[in-house]
Amino acid sequence: MDAVKKNNAAAPDLPNPQCPSEPKTHRIHDQMLRTDGHAAACCNAGVPAAVLMIFLGCILVGTVRQVRDRPRDLAFLAFAYADLAALFLCLRRAERLPREPSPEEGADEQRRRLQLVVWTLSAALSCAFAYRVSLLIMPPVLVVAVWSMTSFVAVVGFFVLVL
Repeated sequence: MDAVKKNNAAAPDLPNPQCPSEPKTHRIHDQMLRTDGHAAACCNAGVPAAVLMIFLGCILVGTVRQVRDRPRDLAFLAFAYADLAALFLCLRRAERLPREPSPEEGADEQRRRLQLVVWTLSAALSCAFAYRVSLLIMPPVLVVAVWSMTSFVAVVGFFVLVL
């Protein structure tokens, strides 16, 4: 009997098998939490996206305060954040589509359209940043280099994502 008490004292986190006063509902609830990992993963999947959107929202508020007197900068900022938010939403929808080919052609068509929208949004965001950088601070030779690289990325992205 003393050996049982010593073992239970050494491991206080383990439930005492000799203790009938422990309610059974806790055990069942713990088993449900342990075995239903898929549901927990689905609930926690949106947490990183929500944290990222809150972080970007805080940065947006600070940046809007700085550029509120410059309408061109404010329009660029609004476009960039709206494009980025739409890109995240489309990527989230693309992740939720089934990965294996389905017998339904509607899912394949939806995946194809979503890929085209993701490419369009990413190309627009790349072009907006290239325009912004080349407009303000670059000499003409580097402007050509920036636009060449942006065009290359957009074309390669089209072939990879859409075709």
